Amino acid sequence: MPLIQLPKSILQLCTKIQDAAGKVYLAGGMVRDSLLGLPSKDIDLEVHNISPKKLVSVLKRFGQPNSVGRSFQVWILNIEGLHVDISLSNASSLEEACRRRDLRINALVYDPLQDKVIDFFGGVEDIKQKILVETDPDSFTEDPLRVLRVAQLSARFGFTISPSLQTLCREVPLAQLPPERVLRELEKSWLKPSKPSLAIQELLALKVIEKYFHSWTGLECPEVQASIDRGKELCTNHDGWNMAIFWALALQKCSIEEAEIILDRINVHSYLQYAVRKAVFASLQFSKKLAQEDSSVLRNHAAEVFPLNFLCTIAQTIYPTGFGRTNLQKARKTGIDTHPLPRLLQGRDILSFGIKGREIGICLSYIRKLELNEQIQNKDDGLNATQQWIQSKKENL
Repeated sequence: MPLIQLPKSILQLCTKIQDAAGKVYLAGGMVRDSLLGLPSKDIDLEVHNISPKKLVSVLKRFGQPNSVGRSFQVWILNIEGLHVDISLSNASSLEEACRRRDLRINALVYDPLQDKVIDFFGGVEDIKQKILVETDPDSFTEDPLRVLRVAQLSARFGFTISPSLQTLCREVPLAQLPPERVLRELEKSWLKPSKPSLAIQELLALKVIEKYFHSWTGLECPEVQASIDRGKELCTNHDGWNMAIFWALALQKCSIEEAEIILDRINVHSYLQYAVRKAVFASLQFSKKLAQEDSSVLRNHAAEVFPLNFLCTIAQTIYPTGFGRTNLQKARKTGIDTHPLPRLLQGRDILSFGIKGREIGICLSYIRKLELNEQIQNKDDGLNATQQWIQSKKENL
């Protein structure tokens, strides 16, 4: 049995590249993950000793290659439902290409036609020792994002970080990292490790939080990290919900102003159409209250701002012995777990009172407040309250 099992179609592609005088290797995470005994869907092929024109000609026999960028000479190819990344190396040798990779466990390549792992820098031994070591100190610092990746991989695989790599990571400047790349790596730190707190601990130890965000209140607190690990158990197949859970828990000790600065730093707004930023602000406003109080009025007001199924979940996760679960159960019974309390009155209901223009909105806001506070119970109550509001307005003229 081969050391790494690849689909027949991929092996056929590798054979055709070799027939065209090229040399092809499996690189990236699949080699590392296979040696760790973990599944991997990433198929990254690195090709040497062939011209771009000849390589593309070979790729076209298997599908339509989509160029990622001419300067990078990377193509994406879908073969029988498989997503394959093919890169044409510009390194002087295979060893030089591997030297450019961040960590020795990521500098491994696999020759699929010879069925052998090629290890220039000791990555196989690092896997056995469960340690992360930089491949080359100079090339490591070429991409500062690698510091965040080290924290994520350490937490994901349970590997220690070598002293030399720790020193290197702490010295790399991070201020100019593009926000979208930082955000993506933070998402991986939440979604991939079984215990995201381990990634957070490494991000703190490697000074990523200190250097990139300057002030992130509470992230170092053990109770915050523990709640984040509990939150990981709430992950669903909806990544927008998952990311909102993470940010709400990670920013739980921040003020709204501090949270806004952090979210602005990496342009967090929505994720896959889920209103992450709004979820965070609503959680800061209501999660503690929902944990401390079993109150229908509180539920009404919170549901007006954001769905209670999210807010009560955050309350229960941060404060496991609080009323979060109780409030969610009661919200479900009254039908306001995913939607606000239905309105008793609409604008058309009060037009007969002679209210016009912006006063319609002011009156409806007043009625809505009474409704949320359970001071009125039905449409007739709302109409009576409207009449009283009009009378009071006249008396104050």
